Amino acid sequence: MKRIFVRFLSGLATVFVASFLAFLILDYAPGDVGDRLISETATEAQIAEVRDSLGLDLAVSERYFLYIKSVLLNGDFGRSLVSQRSVATLIYSALKYTVILACLSTFLATLLGITLGVWSANSSGKWVEPIVSTGSMFWISVPVYGLALFLVQFFAVQNHWLPVVGGGSWIHFILPGISLALPFSAAVARLTRSNLKMILASPHIITAKSKGLTSHLIWHRHIVRNALPPVVSMIGLRFGSLLGGTFVVETIFGFPGLGRLTVEAIFDQDFPVVLGAVLCAAIVFQTINFFLDVLHILLDPRVEQKAL
Repeated sequence: MKRIFVRFLSGLATVFVASFLAFLILDYAPGDVGDRLISETATEAQIAEVRDSLGLDLAVSERYFLYIKSVLLNGDFGRSLVSQRSVATLIYSALKYTVILACLSTFLATLLGITLGVWSANSSGKWVEPIVSTGSMFWISVPVYGLALFLVQFFAVQNHWLPVVGGGSWIHFILPGISLALPFSAAVARLTRSNLKMILASPHIITAKSKGLTSHLIWHRHIVRNALPPVVSMIGLRFGSLLGGTFVVETIFGFPGLGRLTVEAIFDQDFPVVLGAVLCAAIVFQTINFFLDVLHILLDPRVEQKAL
């Protein structure tokens, strides 16, 4: 419990630090929120009134405190400077698409990666092992944007099999999901394979086999329980990063997720939306990390014992 409590506090601190840094960077960016709301014909009195209403004359720390207070007490992230809609509404509308895309990509990557990793580890010295090893290295090395552009060109532009832009139906998730899942699955396969090969060659597995234990019992008690925690941690971290916004893929496919919303807000200098998206991404990522630590302790109680 001590490790879980400490992890919770560190995650909370990380969220506040990340949001403050984003607030600070946006504050030092050319122009400010007031410049977007003040017309060129505004008088000095009107400019002063707008800046005073927004609290732009206050120190950065004071404005950040007021912002966090508004978020924590009222759930108010402010309003978009472009659409004048609530930032919370915009983030919720975009986040639900990103969540579905992240879940789909993680499921495909986990299924494919673990299957190939286990198959390769059990086929040591056979033709399967070098193919899986070389293939995983290839897909890890391929940049996501390059794969996404290839899929767009082949499946949408040349053959017109799948749509490119939008997220209105399940078919719009196919190409972005594949773009994210293939490199992800290669990393899962490689880690699974290396962990299993190391554990299969360890002395306690050899001893268990010499005692006549069944393969099912050896895999359940000794192999899976030792090989699973690092793989689960890596999958969880990648899943958290996907939930934080897949900026490149969502922009290429015109996908209405959190990543595309953030990119558009940056180009539009819509600072309230950018800040809200950064805060949301930090909360999501730290929440995933927290539950990963809890799951890690459940899978391997020795982690908690070492912490104590």
